[in-house]
Amino acid sequence: MVGAKIVVGTRSKAPRVLTGLLGMPSWSGKDAEALSEEEQRQVFAYAEDAGERQGLTDAIRHLDTAGLDQRSSPFHPDFLGGVPHAVWRMGYRRGIRQARAGRSRSDHRMVLA
Repeated sequence: MVGAKIVVGTRSKAPRVLTGLLGMPSWSGKDAEALSEEEQRQVFAYAEDAGERQGLTDAIRHLDTAGLDQRSSPFHPDFLGGVPHAVWRMGYRRGIRQARAGRSRSDHRMVLA
């Protein structure tokens, strides 16, 4: 993700994320067992948005041609039952599709707002 520093998470810990926009989220680097329900929701929302942005960026830069497996999720496949990892990958694929279609989800938000 452009503008972010990320240390990939482990089976039991969330990735360490630092962005210019969000700073360091409260869940960053935290043990899965220590996450509140709200922090888990934030992890899922971040995974979806970050995956989509990365897919969009990769498609625009034509980095997606090597295939999805070439870009790894920052979430370990076993972290929180694999949900953040799967959500990130779905967001990534969506970002690629939207770039190819010539639009991003943020375009839709602006039209609907």
